[in-house]
Amino acid sequence: MGAGESVTGLDPAEVMREFARVRRGYDPAAVDRHLATLARRVAELVERGTAPDESLDLVLQATRRSVEEALQDARARAEAVVAEAEEVAASRIAEAEAAADVVTTHAAEKVFALDAEGRERYAEMVRLTDARTESLARLDAEIADRRQALRTAAVELERLAETLGEPAATDTHTVAALGDSNIEIVLSAEPGSID
Repeated sequence: MGAGESVTGLDPAEVMREFARVRRGYDPAAVDRHLATLARRVAELVERGTAPDESLDLVLQATRRSVEEALQDARARAEAVVAEAEEVAASRIAEAEAAADVVTTHAAEKVFALDAEGRERYAEMVRLTDARTESLARLDAEIADRRQALRTAAVELERLAETLGEPAATDTHTVAALGDSNIEIVLSAEPGSID
């Protein structure tokens, strides 16, 4: 028997060993290789008939413990990876929701501002339309007053022409012209004398 070997012929360092750790626990390929080596050694010992039952049980228990520890560590690491992934996902979701809230708020503010601007423009158009309507109504009234004044002036001119003894239809021309704000009535004694 060599130094460090048990009565089974297995070196305790072969049974209990450390495995390389990877992101999600022990390296599965290294664990599989180790278990295959142990199984092969145990099979050789059983085949030779040199392994006492108690020693074989110790080896198997040590192997079980090693595998259970590896599995427990792998589960713990997997849970840690899942928890970290969930935390990162929750953080990213929160960031996305916050960004969406900012965009939604900005869009709502823009819509509100555009709505207010549209309402202001509409109110201004209504005000301008009302002002133009009032202005047109005043002009219509002023035109109606001037027409009435012209009719009245024409009637007075006819009376004046009759009192002078001249027929208004043949000897006198009446011209009424609307200026900016004045009504002008021109009388002439002879037809064709107005330029």
